[in-house]
Amino acid sequence: MSEDRDRISALRLARSEGVGPVTYAALLRQYGKPEAALAALPAMARKVGRHLTPPSIAQIEDEFAAAVAIGAQIVLLGEPNYPKLLAQLSPAPPCLTLWGNPAVFAKPGVGLVGTRNASGAGLAMARQLARDLGNLGFSVVSGLARGIDGAAHAASLSTGTIAAVAGGVDHIYPAEHEKLASAIRETGAIVSTEPLGAAPRAKDFPRRNFIIAGLSLGIVVVEAPERSGALITARAAAEQGREVMAVPGSPLELRARGCNALIRNGAILVENAEQVREAIGDLTGRLPLSTGEGRKPQAYLHRPLPNEEIARNDLLEQKIDQLLTHAPLPIATIADMLGVELSEVLSCLVILELQGRAHTLAGGLAIAAVSDPYVSDIG
Repeated sequence: MSEDRDRISALRLARSEGVGPVTYAALLRQYGKPEAALAALPAMARKVGRHLTPPSIAQIEDEFAAAVAIGAQIVLLGEPNYPKLLAQLSPAPPCLTLWGNPAVFAKPGVGLVGTRNASGAGLAMARQLARDLGNLGFSVVSGLARGIDGAAHAASLSTGTIAAVAGGVDHIYPAEHEKLASAIRETGAIVSTEPLGAAPRAKDFPRRNFIIAGLSLGIVVVEAPERSGALITARAAAEQGREVMAVPGSPLELRARGCNALIRNGAILVENAEQVREAIGDLTGRLPLSTGEGRKPQAYLHRPLPNEEIARNDLLEQKIDQLLTHAPLPIATIADMLGVELSEVLSCLVILELQGRAHTLAGGLAIAAVSDPYVSDIG
């Protein structure tokens, strides 16, 4: 066997249907080792009405080998090469595929995000911020989408940039960014929670947004309308205890309204890289960070599942199911809204995820399950 047995078991568990970050963490807390959790998983799923079969050892060995073959690496939570900022999420993604130069993760990260349909001024600002932040010693983090993301990556190639993608690291979306992705790998890295070859699905884009936030001390929204995926990334940053910043724009420019709204709601107004450095300067001195609700990372996941028989609360499961939408919702907020203990919500979410009715995200959030398997124009 080419890979360590524990590593294979951990990746098999992480790649199993119905096992997101919250369920993964809960299963490990309950059973101690990935191998024991794997053994218990099929029976647990049957008790909630679903048949689940984890990936085979051969499939996972093939995934490890495929990563090595292209020069990438699969990193598991707790391993030395796992990005330290991302590891602070509560819970963090169980596994990552990294393709490129791992040294880029040693520098503090700043996320630059914004609309795909960017203005000329927005693109110019993204390029200037990215170039100057790189020269100040930061890794620029973004999502490899069209518009602001692409401009930020391109302008920081010489200093190192990190692209978080929704599909596999070898499945670049949009396809027009293949050349840019290749250049990114030379000095920076492409990172994903998905296996090699995976096409991006609707549920993967919120996950990507939370990875961008998790890899960053702060997020700068350069240009975004009121309904933009960039605002999801900003919200993720706030939930994770990271700084949220925005570049102001004209009230007459629709593409600036999301940024202006963030500033009205407390985001820090920034116009240059020095202001960004000033805004996040105190964060670099107080790691690890706390989440937006003041919880220490991983603290609320230290409660085990009630028992391996899976205690059911059908009414609470139904209420949680009704609350969930495609927009990520903090698990702590769900508990507050329903007036129940966080541990009760976690137990119900494990069941909903095993049933395929919900997905959990890194950072302790949940969304409703989505049906469309592939989305061709999200980013």
